[in-house]
Amino acid sequence: MAKKRAVNIIVIIILLIALAGAVLLARTFLQKPATSLEMEVLAENLHVPWAIDFLPDGTLLFTERDGTVSLLKDKNIRVIGTLNGTERGEGGSLGIAVDPGFVQNHFIYVYYLYEEDGTFWNRVSRLRLDGMRLAEEKVLLDRIPAARYHNGGRIRFGPDGKLYVAIGSSCNLCDESDPRRAAVMRYDVDGSNGAVFARGLRNSVGLAFHPATGALWATNNDRDWLGDDQPPERINILRGGRDYGWPRCNLPNVRNPEYPGADCSQVEPPAITFQAHSAPLGM
Repeated sequence: MAKKRAVNIIVIIILLIALAGAVLLARTFLQKPATSLEMEVLAENLHVPWAIDFLPDGTLLFTERDGTVSLLKDKNIRVIGTLNGTERGEGGSLGIAVDPGFVQNHFIYVYYLYEEDGTFWNRVSRLRLDGMRLAEEKVLLDRIPAARYHNGGRIRFGPDGKLYVAIGSSCNLCDESDPRRAAVMRYDVDGSNGAVFARGLRNSVGLAFHPATGALWATNNDRDWLGDDQPPERINILRGGRDYGWPRCNLPNVRNPEYPGADCSQVEPPAITFQAHSAPLGM
């Protein structure tokens, strides 16, 4: 009996030690300060700054929606060009990307809105940074469909050396006749061999390639008029040839009510969802 009591006491002591260790570990974890982010104003009094990219030396390059393209270094702004486009609704001078071979060719790529004979279009042009000015514009992609509110406009070079271009939808919810709309397109660096990379993306305004995996991440602003909390906004990991739902579906196996017969079983799931109508933008 005494032996059994002694064993019970030893077991209790071991459990108390384990519990004390767990409490200490939890306390240490909870008291550990969270990683903090510091914010610093680099430039102000700008006109709708829209996209940024970086030159190989770390100089920041950015667009403003009125057509201004500038360099920012050590908080000093230097305007290097004004694009021959127009600003309308959510359109204007949007995406910018630095050529992967910039050290050799000094090429910069831009996506902007322009008007021709009363019709609005987007285009992607290549320019060369000649000292402190943009020169030698060459239009690579012309007559990209435009809209007052959904222009996409983000452009990025992928690890494969291809140029990826996000193009928005023409509406809140509709069937598009142009397959480039509501999609991310992929092109050779000279604008040739265009193909739909991923579709069903109402308005993907943010694109970013994961630095470790090379996967393409994209924001998506989903439809309106389903209430304050539906459907969720999302961040997708885009995979070639996949469908992300719009306009028929707003999530895997979730039809939009306007498309009661839609098959949503093959819609790609988002990586992250969050509050409806919060409109995620750049990444």
